[in-house]
Amino acid sequence: MKQLVFTGLCFMQSVLAASAALQVRSLTCEHVAAPLGIETAQPRFSWKLDSNENGQAQTAYQILEADSPEQLTGDTGNLWDSGWVVSPSCRLISYAGSPLASLQNCWWKVRVKDRDGKISNWSAPARFATGLLAGEAPAGQWISNPSADFKTGTSWFRKTVQLKTAPRQALVMLASRGYHEFYVNGKKVDNRAMAPNASMMKKRTLYVVYDIAPLLQAGENTLAVWIAPPSTIVPRVDPAFLLQAKVDGQVLISDASWKTKISSVSRYYSDIPKPFFGGEKCVETDELRTWSDGSVDVAAWGNASVREENTLLSSDLTPPMRHLGVIQAKTVERRADGKVLVDFGEYFTGQIEASVAGTPQQPILFRSLMSDLGNPQDLGQISVYVPDQTGRGVFRQHFNWVGGRWMEISGLTELPKLEELKINRIGTDLQRIGFFSCSDALLNQIYETDLHTFKSCTLNGYTMDCTTRERTGYGEEAFATSRGCGLGNYDVTAFLRGWLQIWRDGQKEDGYMPHTAPAKSVGGGTLWSSFTVLDPWDLWLASGDKTVLEENYPSAKSWLDYLHSKVTNGILQRYESTAKFDFLGDWARPVPPESRGGRDKHVKNFGDSPLALFFNNGIYVLNLMTLERSARVLGKSEDERRWQGRLAALREGNHKRFFDPAAGTYIESNQVLSSLALLTGITPSVDNEKTQGALVAEMQKKNYLDAGSSGLPVFLQFLTDNPQYHDWLYRVLSRREYPGYGYFLAQGYNTWPELWDPTCSSKTHTCYTGISFWFIRALAGVQPLPEAPGYERFIVKPSFVKGLDRVSYEFDSPRGWIKVKWERKGGEVVLDLTVPPGASAEVQLPSGIQAAGSGSHQYRFVLGNS
Repeated sequence: MKQLVFTGLCFMQSVLAASAALQVRSLTCEHVAAPLGIETAQPRFSWKLDSNENGQAQTAYQILEADSPEQLTGDTGNLWDSGWVVSPSCRLISYAGSPLASLQNCWWKVRVKDRDGKISNWSAPARFATGLLAGEAPAGQWISNPSADFKTGTSWFRKTVQLKTAPRQALVMLASRGYHEFYVNGKKVDNRAMAPNASMMKKRTLYVVYDIAPLLQAGENTLAVWIAPPSTIVPRVDPAFLLQAKVDGQVLISDASWKTKISSVSRYYSDIPKPFFGGEKCVETDELRTWSDGSVDVAAWGNASVREENTLLSSDLTPPMRHLGVIQAKTVERRADGKVLVDFGEYFTGQIEASVAGTPQQPILFRSLMSDLGNPQDLGQISVYVPDQTGRGVFRQHFNWVGGRWMEISGLTELPKLEELKINRIGTDLQRIGFFSCSDALLNQIYETDLHTFKSCTLNGYTMDCTTRERTGYGEEAFATSRGCGLGNYDVTAFLRGWLQIWRDGQKEDGYMPHTAPAKSVGGGTLWSSFTVLDPWDLWLASGDKTVLEENYPSAKSWLDYLHSKVTNGILQRYESTAKFDFLGDWARPVPPESRGGRDKHVKNFGDSPLALFFNNGIYVLNLMTLERSARVLGKSEDERRWQGRLAALREGNHKRFFDPAAGTYIESNQVLSSLALLTGITPSVDNEKTQGALVAEMQKKNYLDAGSSGLPVFLQFLTDNPQYHDWLYRVLSRREYPGYGYFLAQGYNTWPELWDPTCSSKTHTCYTGISFWFIRALAGVQPLPEAPGYERFIVKPSFVKGLDRVSYEFDSPRGWIKVKWERKGGEVVLDLTVPPGASAEVQLPSGIQAAGSGSHQYRFVLGNS
């Protein structure tokens, strides 16, 4: 009888849950799905909702948390039961259960009530694990190989441990000054590539938390760590690592008892004048194949050296690098000189994996090329593989990558088959959540190429200019790519929070901000250094997480105070050295078609030019406008007034100094400078019409985007904000002539090159990446609102440009799916809109503004110019 009653209750619960209109999915902790290494004792939980009913919303939630999956069954959790909390919020709910410990596993789930009080099913359980909580020092010691070459050498480390039983839980914190791979009993612990992500290593070292319980067994176990030098983009440090493991109740650490040996893999630099980031050298040995599995006798290995490291430790919660796909060779050809040329059919960023045959114990060279042998551009990306006595083997890169399209291989005795040659495409593993398409095939190709370029250049925890020659996180490209390609297309909140930490760590004590992060000595200007001002605002709008503003505001304020100290008579003066590449203005504008000729030609605004002076002043005004808004959100009224006072002085000073009242221009007829003046309010209302007229004349004269890497995101923002220019931009994007995106595609590129003239040496570059911003914000018209960030409320204001018959955009926002589709049908336009549960939209149509609650909506109307 009791069994019948229990079965009946379960049946009734399932019926009630099935009738609920809300479904819970996509659980995250601190913006990350299943993170290992959370460093706060009160982590924040979020989830998304789906519903097939209009007007639905969450009215209450219940969260359960436990320290094992078994403790999370049913309606109980042994760490936390929130009980029913009356709230519509599904974002950033703080943990309030039993105190958490460092290196602790946790599982949680959530269910909600809909508007009618019906209870949803429990979500699928989600997991997280803590790292080192605040105030707790690591138990391990920093160890290194004293014999290793800190620039090129990689080292193996081994430790054998005995366990009485196979553990139920085993978490490892592994911090490394350099890249690492982690093995347990001969198996790589996870599929990360080149962990951890980048940091400013003179200040901070990142650690990764691994779960190794599935790989451990009762009895003898072998822990093995492979350490390599860090990227040369960061200041040089000697490779070392620190390990602390919590295996049920047992603590394992790194110390002098670990055995170490220099491995047979090293970073390789050719003897060309500029080898840049080089390649990798691998000498095939039996030990290379077995060093991590416990079968190799390590008695002859040396002992690790213990040393002190003065560094902050932080968990690496930025999405890791992984292999994201395979690019197979398309053609293989042996040339007359015996060298083999491999064409992979597209420009790639990845790691070589090649099954080859050569002379036993003689080097085989892999030379990655941006062009074929007719005009070789290798940029020093040369790797070496030395096969064993069989002469055969597989070369795989571990701690470096290459970029290019072709591969020249020398030293082969047999021509490889196509399936034996591949590139493992490498990049930051960002989840795609935004999808755009339209009736114009060229626009679809531009959009996808924009995103592919962004993904190809986003590695190691930041977006770099290129993956070959510099690998540098320039700030002006960071601004363009994060808002243009990242937000609205990928789940980048954790990624951008990690990169912002790198920027803050590179800031000088006087407030000066370098041009890149990770910081190195390279050129740039005010926009290059303003990421901690501009990006947090964009990220807050998209995520709704005020913490983003709070943790970056001090850095932004310090930077703007530094700039204020360089202002004289309402003009920001050149505050950097007189070096040629400091205080840059717009960079890499196209040479006018009639003046085109030669290689690598582009228009440059160096720091000593009036154009650069005005551009840097305009960016400073944009910074002040942004931080004024941030101060208002954070309730910093005194700061808000301070920024307003500085804004007024700068606007007046720059307009007075640079405006030509007869022409309506600033210094010269210039798309970027005119749009920057209008966007920032430097142009007063009395002169607005004249400046707009001058800009229109310039756009008609040059029917292309006359902007470089720093001017383009500014110009795109202006164009997006002003629908009267959308038809012009659509015509520009439809061009296949130089200069333009269509021209790149007509030349056969699958990524954007460095310059508008693609004869340049870098074929995968972020200089002009970010055009997809306009596709989302203008053509689909989806825009977040500062009054309700995180897409709790948002604008839908599509631009129905002439020549385009259909636009579709689907975006898995922080609250769920937003879907916009408009299509011309006969003499009318049909707009379909989906709003996620608990959210609302402000739909701006030609007939006026309409409010849309959650669910599906359709609008039909006739355009005046249809």
